[in-house]
Amino acid sequence: MSGMRLIVLTVLVACSKGPPQPSIGAVAQPYGAVAKVTLGMSRDDVAKVAPDLKEGTPTLWVAHQDPMIYRVYFTDRDPIVVKEIEIVDTKHTEADVHAAWGAGAASTQSAQETMYSNAAHTMSAVLYVSGADVKEPFVSLEFHPMQSLATQLGDHPSLGLFDIDVMDENVDMVEMRMKRFDPMYAGGWTYVDKLPRNEYGTFLFGYWREVLLEGTPNQFRSNVSMVSYHFTLNVANARPAVLALLEKKWGKPRIEDDRYFWTVGKRELSGTVHDDEITLISVH
Repeated sequence: MSGMRLIVLTVLVACSKGPPQPSIGAVAQPYGAVAKVTLGMSRDDVAKVAPDLKEGTPTLWVAHQDPMIYRVYFTDRDPIVVKEIEIVDTKHTEADVHAAWGAGAASTQSAQETMYSNAAHTMSAVLYVSGADVKEPFVSLEFHPMQSLATQLGDHPSLGLFDIDVMDENVDMVEMRMKRFDPMYAGGWTYVDKLPRNEYGTFLFGYWREVLLEGTPNQFRSNVSMVSYHFTLNVANARPAVLALLEKKWGKPRIEDDRYFWTVGKRELSGTVHDDEITLISVH
């Protein structure tokens, strides 16, 4: 009889434990049901490595595994690949994430956010902590593609992007080279707004395509005549590091009040520098 009692107790203890709970892991990367999902992965490959995910919409697959919710977001055009991974975690706390991944970097966007990146700096992670008024506290982790700002700026003193110098270049030629960045048009401006996040925040590059020729009313040339750079600094205290990269590219600026001026070849690049954003523009 005692043997039977022991077997019953063993079964009860095993059942009370439930399924194994996911571990955060030692580095900033997806875990649990999406541990093998990577950014840029195709839908077919996601289905193989994360079979618990179910299609909610063509661009969103979801898995509910209490106390976790996993979401994988896909691009809405070819190639259809993973563009973001999200984990809503009611098991772990902010302190658990900090203990596993370190303190991270404070966000300029919200006191409830902390910024991380993986060891290779190819993926960023944003930790969001629910407010105290939430009935069931949770942490949310969002994983996005990442690219270094130095790579995005390029390593020679051009007025452009990724070493593509655009000032004075024919717009049609520039747009052939920019096509892979999926530019957005707004009036005469073209904005390259699909760049991955960088280690300091996000970067928006733009160029203006039309200039009225002197003495020729309504006649335009199709060369780039203005460029703009807008840096949104999501990581607190990032300004010195970003300015150091700009100085490496264009040299020491001339500073007048809150305005910064660089001389780039025959052009002047000027703009405002703040703790959470930097805006620069150069005119032909």
